[in-house]
Amino acid sequence: MTLIRASFIALALAFSAAGICDEPSESEATEPEPEQIEEIIVYGAMNQVQLRYEVYRAEETFFDVFNTLNTISDFEVDCDFKVSLQTRRRHH
Repeated sequence: MTLIRASFIALALAFSAAGICDEPSESEATEPEPEQIEEIIVYGAMNQVQLRYEVYRAEETFFDVFNTLNTISDFEVDCDFKVSLQTRRRHH
C-alpha cells in the first residue's frame, strides 16, 4: 500500500511540477473580449413606396423582355394583381 501511495505522490509532484494540474491564472481564466463589429448605417434616398414601385417596374421590364425573346407562346408570362375576398392585399 505504501508503494501505491508513494507512486501517487510522485505522480502528483511530477504533474504539478510540469504545470498540468495547476489552475489557470486570472489572466488565462478570463475570456478575451470579442472584437467590435463595425456598424454601417445606410440612409436611402427613396421611401418604401418609391422602392416598391421601382421593384414593380423592374419586374414588368423583365417580363416584357422575356416575352419578346420567348418563341413559345405557352411560356408567355402575363402578370397582374388579384385581390382575394376578405383581404386587402394584392397578389400576383
